[in-house]
Amino acid sequence: IKVNYNNFYPTNVAQWTKTATVAGIISYNNLVNRNVVLEGCITKKAIEAKVYTIDNTREVTLPTVAGNYKFSLSNVVYAKLAVQSVSGRPKEGDSGGVIYDKSTKKICGELQGMVTITSGNTTTYYLSFSSAEKALNALGASITWNK
Repeated sequence: IKVNYNNFYPTNVAQWTKTATVAGIISYNNLVNRNVVLEGCITKKAIEAKVYTIDNTREVTLPTVAGNYKFSLSNVVYAKLAVQSVSGRPKEGDSGGVIYDKSTKKICGELQGMVTITSGNTTTYYLSFSSAEKALNALGASITWNK
């Protein structure tokens, strides 16, 4: 991607925690049980979660001017939010935020949204995200830095 450095300068430093992410990714099959961080653009803070499961399918319905558009997402990763209160959840507009591994600072994926799973009287909140490895492979891309 060509960048106009007069108007924009990309950085590897997360906005709210000032964490410097590293040029590497966590492979899809190694995501389970990792502690991850989402830096929310709208929530204006870091949201922590622990990867719970991979290989999920998520059904999505989006309103359009022509009616509702329904589609399925595959290979979705779910990460259980560390804080289950309203203040610990992402908000609409945080989608697309980078999710990185808390300890290695490597990129894990990109936020799709939040999923709620209810079992009995308990509702649990999860980040729903796509794998960086899967996205890069699908695009035939890699992480490099050239200026």
